[in-house]
Amino acid sequence: MHLYTVAFILALLAFGGVAAYLGDVIGYRLGRKRLSLLGLRPRTTATLIGVLAGILIPAVTVAVGAWQVGTVRTALFQLQDIKNQVATLTHERDGLQQQRDALFEGKKRAQEAAQQARDDAARERTRLGEVQQHLDAAQSSLSHAESSLAVLRGESGRLRAEGTRLNGALQSVRQDLTSAKQHLENAKVQLTQLKTTRLQLQAQVDEKQKQVDGLSQQVTTLTTELQTQEKRLIDQSQALHNVFAASRPIVDLGTELVRAVVTRTNDIDALKNQLVELLILADHAVETAGAAKGENGRFVRAVGPTPSDVAPDESGFAPEGRVLGLVVKQLWDARETSHVVRVVVVRRTFLNQQVYVVFYAQPNLLVFRKGQTIVQREIPPRQSDVDAFEQLWRLIADPKRSEVRRQAQAAEMLPDPNTERFGEVEVRQLYEAAAKCAGRDTPVTVRVEAAEDTYTVGPLAITLDVSPARGKSP
Repeated sequence: MHLYTVAFILALLAFGGVAAYLGDVIGYRLGRKRLSLLGLRPRTTATLIGVLAGILIPAVTVAVGAWQVGTVRTALFQLQDIKNQVATLTHERDGLQQQRDALFEGKKRAQEAAQQARDDAARERTRLGEVQQHLDAAQSSLSHAESSLAVLRGESGRLRAEGTRLNGALQSVRQDLTSAKQHLENAKVQLTQLKTTRLQLQAQVDEKQKQVDGLSQQVTTLTTELQTQEKRLIDQSQALHNVFAASRPIVDLGTELVRAVVTRTNDIDALKNQLVELLILADHAVETAGAAKGENGRFVRAVGPTPSDVAPDESGFAPEGRVLGLVVKQLWDARETSHVVRVVVVRRTFLNQQVYVVFYAQPNLLVFRKGQTIVQREIPPRQSDVDAFEQLWRLIADPKRSEVRRQAQAAEMLPDPNTERFGEVEVRQLYEAAAKCAGRDTPVTVRVEAAEDTYTVGPLAITLDVSPARGKSP
């Protein structure tokens, strides 16, 4: 831990102690001198001074923490702004995603229109080919007619006598020639129209392609912006997570990290190794929670019990080796050979801090023998299922006031480290026992017995026995 942090915490503790002391002294002296403020009674004035001193301690602690610690200041004044920024960025991301989907849909429609234009152009090209074939046929007919006309003209002198007969044929040929020329002109006009149509369709195709390219560019731009917004949102979320993680303790005061039975042998080194193994197990327990390694190279440091003849080091605690030596000596000198050793956290620890722990050891004695009655209670007659179940619950399973809990605590037995309860019993067993107690015309006796030999370390497994009360017939 940084020296500044230690000094800051010690200063806060010192100020709290001074403020409490001054409030108590001032209130005591005002009470003795029977002085009053604002017309209040002397006793009320002394009480008011003590209350003001109590208010001053957390007020100055919060003010100094907000002034000196950036995380506290952020949690107090800027947390809502960070949440609002996260909500705004999420809304902007959803809007950009909707715009991207709309542009993708427009791109798809433009591509379909361009494909339709390409299909129309292909059909027009096919028609243009057919017209070209008709034009070639007309030109062939015109060439054939011109050849026939040349032959006829070459033989005109020789065939003048037959001119009258051939005038009709010549007139027919001329009519065919005129008709072929007319067909040729019509074909040329159709070819020109088809070329114009093809150019128009090609222009439409080029325009649609430009629209598709523009939409693709917009989609790329919006995708880039969306990725940027998502990155900003992820960074803001990570920052918010870091704020909460830094302000939430990973282990609290009094948390039991490890519990084990340590048996003393004739080798004191083996006894010390057992304690070191417990520290290693505690190390694994807090490492995944986010603790940091200290100067001893571990995530936990043993600081208690503190030897009375050892001065604390710079951290304010006794050296870890002396602490382990004291625990080993206590276990070695104890009359009992088996002890329950617990490793318990002695300071609330936040993220990236080392965890300080102490050893608690007590003899692992036989508390209840198998079949021994722990609690006995008589249930009155004519009880409903609900009433009988409620009485058994208060007797056995109530987490704070059960009689089984009181008996186990009186025997100095340790509770379950996870549930802090004594007496493992299933709800089904309670319902079955309640059914045996309900509807009886005579009282019954419920005995809670130990299911196995139970030692200090626990757990306490129990069985329920329901029988008619002594001297009462069923």
